[in-house]
Amino acid sequence: MLRAITAFLLLIILASAGANAQGNSGPKARPVKSYWLKYSLIFLSGCYPRVYPDNITFDDGDCLLSSDDALPRGTQVEVMSIWRGGGFASVSLRRWSSTYEVLLSDKTGRDFGKSFDLLLSEERVRGGMEVRCPSKLKMKKQVIKCYGFPMRVLKDGDVEGDVYNTPFVGFSDGFEGWTVRIKNNKVLSIEGSI
Repeated sequence: MLRAITAFLLLIILASAGANAQGNSGPKARPVKSYWLKYSLIFLSGCYPRVYPDNITFDDGDCLLSSDDALPRGTQVEVMSIWRGGGFASVSLRRWSSTYEVLLSDKTGRDFGKSFDLLLSEERVRGGMEVRCPSKLKMKKQVIKCYGFPMRVLKDGDVEGDVYNTPFVGFSDGFEGWTVRIKNNKVLSIEGSI
């Protein structure tokens, strides 16, 4: 995947160099590449999703509890632009006529590549009702594989509550909204509301 990112960035450089060589006669072509989301994204009012090499968070900053939009796992998006600097790269994604901004960790070139690979796939990703979850989730890694990274994490001592809802996950697991209580990476309970 790192080769694909490098090739994509090289294509952008070559396209802009070619456009400059042609002068300002007409619209300039810009390469756009399609990917599929490996994990759902939610865009909370006032915050951008932040993608790290091994985690995705949605409520870093001064967020409102309301959501502007969500893109479920398996959604096909186009990478429109990448602006790097300041520890995070701002990646602009387009789905149909809507544009979304996601921040990818960019402390090192390796961080950016791993963060990109965590979020995006060049191959189609199953989403929605195509996702098959085990009948009983026992470990945090199973929860993430099934539901994705949580919309919000609530702490109560050494127990974390990973919060999910149907529009974010892309399917219902019997609840409209639910919290997975986890301690030491083991699932204690799943509590939800219909």
